[in-house]
Amino acid sequence: MASSEGGMSPPRGQLRVVLLLLCSTIVISSQLPQTYAGPLTRAFPHSTWSTTNVTWIESSGNVSCGSAIAGLNGWSPWSGVARMTGTSLSKVCPWTGSPYGTPIIWGDGEVNQFLLIQAPVKMPSGKGGVNISWTWNISENWTVRVSGPRNPVSCPVLSSNTSTKLSNTWKNVTYENSDCGGYAEVEVTGNVSLVDLSTNTTYRGSPRGWIGVGGEAAWQNLTIKTLTNYSSPASWTKNSSAAIYDNYSSPSGSFRGSFGARWWVNGTFSATDHYLLYIGLTAEQSSYFYSSSPGVARTSLNMGRHGFGATLMPIVIW
Repeated sequence: MASSEGGMSPPRGQLRVVLLLLCSTIVISSQLPQTYAGPLTRAFPHSTWSTTNVTWIESSGNVSCGSAIAGLNGWSPWSGVARMTGTSLSKVCPWTGSPYGTPIIWGDGEVNQFLLIQAPVKMPSGKGGVNISWTWNISENWTVRVSGPRNPVSCPVLSSNTSTKLSNTWKNVTYENSDCGGYAEVEVTGNVSLVDLSTNTTYRGSPRGWIGVGGEAAWQNLTIKTLTNYSSPASWTKNSSAAIYDNYSSPSGSFRGSFGARWWVNGTFSATDHYLLYIGLTAEQSSYFYSSSPGVARTSLNMGRHGFGATLMPIVIW
């Protein structure tokens, strides 16, 4: 009955390969578990909780073109209310040191916030389970915008040439590649697991898939061209060109309202064992923008101010 999956872990990692990585900043802050041991008038007696904030900023050149701000992150065992706020931003900043003539300008801002609640529970013997429910009251925004006098967007062009001597002519091939775009993403998710401390058995909450509120906006302008020319007039009929285009955009958006999330843990339990319930809440924000045209990508999350927050409902054992 033992499970190979135990405890809680942060969400998936992200690996990004960047050609021009000249400036980056990572900030990690953590709050140690806080223990509340009664009285029983607390909504969640004997519970502990801890938080971790991870922010990541990258940019081209010496001027920061991204920002990441982790605001509120905490939980009250009295009321069961959790609060999280933050913003991420990526924008165009001038960089005169670009080796491409037309500046390639990019910025990246990421915010990851984690809240972990640990609550001891008493399980009856036999088949049963635990129900865990949240009510999230959230305001989220995600935006990618290209603006300014250079619309429509002209992306930086990288080119290369090859020349080949044939019997009676030269064959010249020019390759051109232009690519720019951006994205903005924000989401709030949760997860649950129950650990039998007496047998070191972990019960994973269901459903195990993604449950949450979020959205993303994206924009890309990619063009790849190949131009083939011959120097001899007799071969000009062989001159040719080919192009590949990958241009798309998804709209900016927002979410403002309430969302109910529910997990349940089923199994066969023993009343003499000791059980600890792990309840996790994760908020992720990311914005990225790269272009030679003015623009911005940004996200925001409000789950903690002006009436917004996440309420953990009473734990139900059956």
